[in-house]
Amino acid sequence: MTLYISALVGSFLFIAIRLKMEKQKADDDPKYRLKWKQYFSREWDDMAWSIFAGGVLTYMQEPIFYWFARWQKLKDVDAIYLEGQNLIALLMGFLGSILITIAFKYAIRKANKLVE
Repeated sequence: MTLYISALVGSFLFIAIRLKMEKQKADDDPKYRLKWKQYFSREWDDMAWSIFAGGVLTYMQEPIFYWFARWQKLKDVDAIYLEGQNLIALLMGFLGSILITIAFKYAIRKANKLVE
């Protein structure tokens, strides 16, 4: 359970970074009107998918970590995994959010090209 809480924290960390970037746009450009209610109604699905992807990656984190350890030929892998389990889950939540953002940006770009 603590692994999924760590993944949730990682996902929320990425969402907080996105919110800060949006606020910075509004601070830099006075013409840009930021309405939080509209922003959340536009972006709620991306945020939900980010949290979901973080949970899925956390579910698969052990095989992913052991694959990475074999690839890097790390020694004493079990001790490393047990010590850093929560940190790895946090990173999986953050990585899941990044992957969803990239995937959605790519899909939107491809869909726009098909429409043209």
